[in-house]
Amino acid sequence: MNINFDRIRYLVSVQKWQKVKRPFLAARQIIAQVGMPNLLFRCPLSPNWPFLARHYLLPWLTHHAKILTGKRLKHSRVCRIIVVFSMMHVALIFAQNTSSESSILILNTDKSVAKYSIAQTAFERSVKATCTTFDLESNWVGEVALKELIDNTEPDLIYCIGSRSSILASRLENNRPLVVSSVLNWQRIPFAGNVYGVANELTPKTQITMALYLFPKMTKIGVLYSKKYNEEWIQLATSEGRDRGIEIVSCDVLNSRDVSRNLKILQKKVDALWVIPDPMVMASRDQVLTIYKNCDLSKLPIFAHDPVYADIGAVTVIAVDIPTIGRQAAGLVDDILQGKPQPQRFQNPVGTKIIVNLKNIEKYGLKFNEKALGIVTRVIK
Repeated sequence: MNINFDRIRYLVSVQKWQKVKRPFLAARQIIAQVGMPNLLFRCPLSPNWPFLARHYLLPWLTHHAKILTGKRLKHSRVCRIIVVFSMMHVALIFAQNTSSESSILILNTDKSVAKYSIAQTAFERSVKATCTTFDLESNWVGEVALKELIDNTEPDLIYCIGSRSSILASRLENNRPLVVSSVLNWQRIPFAGNVYGVANELTPKTQITMALYLFPKMTKIGVLYSKKYNEEWIQLATSEGRDRGIEIVSCDVLNSRDVSRNLKILQKKVDALWVIPDPMVMASRDQVLTIYKNCDLSKLPIFAHDPVYADIGAVTVIAVDIPTIGRQAAGLVDDILQGKPQPQRFQNPVGTKIIVNLKNIEKYGLKFNEKALGIVTRVIK
């Protein structure tokens, strides 16, 4: 939708300064220009719609008014009248057009996070249902309010992006099916039987196999991890590595201060460091940069999990493809809504992205399989 910001700015000014002058038409035009979430259209159909008007729609109007005019829009009685009439008007159209469609509530932990936003966009473009979105970071209202939000919108299914929204929704909703993605090591979370999803990480088997194909001479790979977040994953990785002739040397870190000390221990024992998504190990940007700096000084290659680390020194990045995860989650949602049985509750991600830093490979004197360049997504020279 092409947004006419001049028109919106004029209409917001009408709301604030001329107050009751054509408030209904002004609110309806703002909704049409900016694009109001479907959630708000459905509110009047519920006896509890004033709750959402007060806690969600009014802050939404205030936010956009401040962006467009630079002035704060007061939550006056006139504004409430505008909200009520605009919601009731659009609700009639919404109810007529979507009564036969399945509805999905998307709970995004933080849409400002690029990977969460990309996953949501890919999901919405692929799923065959009406989507209502809610961003926890910008519209946080607490557990009680979120439970009321779910009850009021009455979705057929809830799709959660990120650990925070997934854990919260699974705690509040036991009846509707939940599909989750971008959850760090989902095995550590005691999800109920109504929760399905797409894993956030490639399987250890897949990553080890690819690493061996790229670097056939590797025999020992070190991993820093915390038991709180990745104990199950490390156990699986150790087993998979043993089956393929790779020794996984792991060091548990109890806090961020353990990272540097355990890294020094690993540097003397392994051929490469496998940096996994662990909040304890990667507690801050400075800590991450310290890991990469120390490994570069000792010429210890790093295998990373995210493309952002390719430009700061990782020799190889073996990562999931975020848009593919969104599309995969959409396919899972469609199957569940159609009543198709699921052989497993969580699917492994099917898309991969491989980045190789030839500059550092040459710098460290590593034996690299040049035939493997055919599977590489990006090469840094």
